[in-house]
Amino acid sequence: MEKTELRQRMLRERQQMTHLQRSSADERIRRLVVDLLQDLRYEGFATRGFPGPAQLYPPVVGLFHPIRGEVDVFAARQELRHKGWTTALSKTDVAKRALQFFRVEENTTLTPGVYGILEPAMDAAAVAPKELAALVVPGLAFTPKGQRIGYGGGFYDRFLSDPSVHAIRIGVAYAIQLVPALPDEPHDEGMDYVVTELGVTKCALRP
Repeated sequence: MEKTELRQRMLRERQQMTHLQRSSADERIRRLVVDLLQDLRYEGFATRGFPGPAQLYPPVVGLFHPIRGEVDVFAARQELRHKGWTTALSKTDVAKRALQFFRVEENTTLTPGVYGILEPAMDAAAVAPKELAALVVPGLAFTPKGQRIGYGGGFYDRFLSDPSVHAIRIGVAYAIQLVPALPDEPHDEGMDYVVTELGVTKCALRP
């Protein structure tokens, strides 16, 4: 199946989920992501170039604000901060065709940005790509191996291809978005984990 056709199919199927189905799945996915991040604080970050045990400093996790029926992990930001995480939110720079991340605190103002997505206001503190210990990534479809397709803008692929990005990549989606295989292109960036309401998959594409 071509990527364009698959994107359209996934958008349709995701929009057909009921409010109850989405709410229940979101709650389950948030719990799995928070638990996974806590486990990784003590296990995985040292292998990605971070100095020493993550419990000794506040690790930064990059989040996204959901649109068009995406999984809502952003709602877990307060819990993550209570557990010692620094939370950052993505912002889209269309002119540079790039993603940037900014710190979000309890009182950070969010304003509609590109495509109507809520983003941190201009006075939020920027987070350098190398500072991200983990990144929660949206997508329209994932495979158990860690392949991903998004909306086609390439913003996450370009961000993740930056050699200064060492973040552990956590793709989040509903179970209906998990497919056996996807068309592969050289610029596609893989995930370390994929989380759906059915569980956490450790992906094989990345060491």
